[in-house]
Amino acid sequence: MCSSVERGLTRRELGKEQIPTIHIDEKSYKKGHHYATIISDSRRVLEVGKERTQAATENLLANTFTDKQLANIKAVCVDMWDPFI
Repeated sequence: MCSSVERGLTRRELGKEQIPTIHIDEKSYKKGHHYATIISDSRRVLEVGKERTQAATENLLANTFTDKQLANIKAVCVDMWDPFI
């Protein structure tokens, strides 16, 4: 992960903040088929995961948000890749 993303992730504090909309997409890195899953809202990157599998995405969501935050999400914009759907 690049240092600017790492810095941003260490500075973000989601706490009890309500996040009504999230975006889930993947980004390739290095040569070949290496992907990271990125969860963001309209203003910032919220979390980055090393894989783009369904299990990794579910784990990323569970470890990024509280149950209350997940329940209050109103819209999700996702890539049309099957594991994200």
